[in-house]
Amino acid sequence: MQKFCFGVLTCVLWIASSHWGIKPIFENSRPELVRAQYFKKFENYLLSVQSFDNALDDSERISQQKLQNDVRDLRLKYKAIEPLLAYFFPSENARYLNGAPLPKLEPNVPELVVIPPGGLQMLDELAYATDFEKVFPDLAEISHKLRVQSEQLGQVQGRYLTFSDRNVLEACRMQLIRAYTLGLTGFDTPGSANGIEETVATLEAVSEILSIYHKLAQRNAKEPYDRAQELIADAQQYLLENDDFDTLDRLHFLKSYLNPSYAALLDFHLKTGIETVFDVQQQLQGVNYAADNLFADDFLSAHFYAGLSIEDYNAAKVALGKMLFFDESLSEGKNQACASCHQPEYGFAEPRAKSSSADGFSTLERNAPTLLNACYSTRYFHDLRALNVQSQMEHVVYNEAEFNTTFERMANALKKKTDYVFAFQKTFPHLTDPISKPTIQQAIASYLISLKALDSPFDRYVRDEIDKLDPSVVRGYNLFMGKAACGTCHFAPIFNGTVPPTFAESESEILGVPTTSDTLSASLDLDLGRYGNGMMAEASEIYKHSFKTPTIRNIELTAPYMHNGVYETLEEVMDFYNKGGGIGLGYDVPYQTLPDAPLNLTKDEISDIIAFMKSLTDRSAINSSSP
Repeated sequence: MQKFCFGVLTCVLWIASSHWGIKPIFENSRPELVRAQYFKKFENYLLSVQSFDNALDDSERISQQKLQNDVRDLRLKYKAIEPLLAYFFPSENARYLNGAPLPKLEPNVPELVVIPPGGLQMLDELAYATDFEKVFPDLAEISHKLRVQSEQLGQVQGRYLTFSDRNVLEACRMQLIRAYTLGLTGFDTPGSANGIEETVATLEAVSEILSIYHKLAQRNAKEPYDRAQELIADAQQYLLENDDFDTLDRLHFLKSYLNPSYAALLDFHLKTGIETVFDVQQQLQGVNYAADNLFADDFLSAHFYAGLSIEDYNAAKVALGKMLFFDESLSEGKNQACASCHQPEYGFAEPRAKSSSADGFSTLERNAPTLLNACYSTRYFHDLRALNVQSQMEHVVYNEAEFNTTFERMANALKKKTDYVFAFQKTFPHLTDPISKPTIQQAIASYLISLKALDSPFDRYVRDEIDKLDPSVVRGYNLFMGKAACGTCHFAPIFNGTVPPTFAESESEILGVPTTSDTLSASLDLDLGRYGNGMMAEASEIYKHSFKTPTIRNIELTAPYMHNGVYETLEEVMDFYNKGGGIGLGYDVPYQTLPDAPLNLTKDEISDIIAFMKSLTDRSAINSSSP
């Protein structure tokens, strides 16, 4: 089961020209040079994998120190090829080579097959395990699988993989996102926390790829090329001079090196005349390639996540969606609107642990999540049971405890109201029957897109729109993205579970959330979460008590917290994480994804992290939300 689908992969590579716009390598010497450079580095990586595997096969036990050194060297070899390998083989890379050290489900098979943790991140974690003697036997198996998978990938890409200039430049920019959000946060190195050295290595790889474009740059793109190369070199130097993981000023690095180099690479790409993704495909992507800052308000495309094209989005639809959002008469009992559980003054969440049911006296199963920035996700609800915004609406409309109606009944009711008839006719003038399930969904989806809250004080500071930020916020951000490891689950820039660098998958986590905030007498909350979301393909033990990772933007407004609303304050939430989640509290949580070791954060550090989270508050959508 743990093999690449190489037949499918081969077909994918053959048709890549239509999807990626790849030209054969003989048409352009630059891609050919990039290809040769890449395969030379891949061969170095493969030799390192084989050497590492052979060493573990020897009968003599390797010391932990030597193993750590060998893993370090192996991972640095991988980082030299990561920009292009991860670009062309994102799924295979995440599943087999350098994904999170967690069990996964085998895709596209007729039964639930759990793939044990493996790959480079798992090697990094085990090499630094405190119970090294106990886990050592696992290393040989993981190493051998990594070798087999790397060799198979080498065979496939050696025969079929081709490059275009566009692919190369896209991969370089994507690697900058990956290096910052997954490298410097420690996501990639759960055992060694060696993210700084690895980021230096991968920045060097980007620079070496770009060096092949030196001659091209001299024609009409010399300034942005030189600027990009200089910024990348300065970024490496800064990391070398500030190589302590816990004290690295990641905010300074973001503002002074990462964002400027990301912008310079875009400028270089555009001035070379090399085609961009917009020239070869019209389909939206999660990341807007035209954005020049990771915290630009258009860095991610809300339209991509909402399944609504830019052409189908306009002010009239937003206004109509807003009318529908606040209208209680649409529910069967005439007492429930979207705004009943998602109240603007509370960040489009609700100040109660669990929302009221349609019957007026019982409650729903879980806490109402914020709708601010909710569109930046590929799955919806705490248990991820909805795969898109439209499906999310259906769950609410048909649920007996919520709207308890149908779209057909809603449409019929709307057709009896003059104001709605006029609004739908104005908004959908090309339709003979403008009031229907699709138009209702499209209007509400348009309103959800408008609930964008990406203009907080922190955002404006990162975008150089304001000059100062409270020192506690700066300290808090650096802790969040570093020592406290918050940024390894709440990924920048939305700070939710949508995974960089493509932001095409939303994750869930098992935290071990208790029933009450009284840690002395509480027990593990029995809500099964994702395991019980009704999808047979996810009814696996590895998803028991697993819940969607929400955004921490506007968290100041959305208390109480967690899927069950168990914590009233951010201090309580931070205390839970600081103790190592459910396992740290003494609960039996077999598949907890949150590290169970205490974070050892001080009160002042916790205060700083909370100050940072509060700096992400943006009330602009709230201030314009009155019905």
